[in-house]
Amino acid sequence: DGLCSGAIIFRTLQSLGHSDIVVRPVGKGEHVHQDSFRQIMRDLSPASLIVTDLGSREGAILPDLPTLIVDHHKPVNGFPDGATVLSAFGHTPIAPASLLAYVLCSPLIPPSSSSSSS
Repeated sequence: DGLCSGAIIFRTLQSLGHSDIVVRPVGKGEHVHQDSFRQIMRDLSPASLIVTDLGSREGAILPDLPTLIVDHHKPVNGFPDGATVLSAFGHTPIAPASLLAYVLCSPLIPPSSSSSSS
């Protein structure tokens, strides 16, 4: 679900002309709230951060960095400080992060020039 939601957002940003996107999937045993992973993110010097399907907890991932969280898990003690959050938790049915990403991005994707109407 996280890879799919990340791919949807990545392809949407590409279609909007953004070419300076770095995708860093989280590896087994890693989490965005670990100091070691935060350092990896800092070393990339991002202008902003988009995190999909990794669960939410209080505390900024990278303080003072614009952050978008797309998730469906129950937050642990709240959401990251200062983040913009799109969450399906608490709604029935709970939509997976990939559906949330699709709903978020679909209005932004320009119509394909190869599509035709009958």
